Amino acid sequence: MKRIEFKKVSVNPMSFFDSPLDIVHSTRLTMEQKLKLLLAWQYDARQIQLAEDEGMPSGADAGLDDVVTALGLLGHPR
Repeated sequence: MKRIEFKKVSVNPMSFFDSPLDIVHSTRLTMEQKLKLLLAWQYDARQIQLAEDEGMPSGADAGLDDVVTALGLLGHPR
């Protein structure tokens, strides 16, 4: 993936991939890129979950469990 494209994707991976597993199975990303994207997704998902816990519904399914699973598939500690 081109450097500029990766920077754009890394800001909000949820807007470019349907699920964290799509990142895991991508042949266009390096392992380092996959981990960076999944960690960014995990951060965003936790922020969404926190907001919802505080009564601010987002209407988005952040997929935190799916991110944790995807990180595990790549051998990253959850």
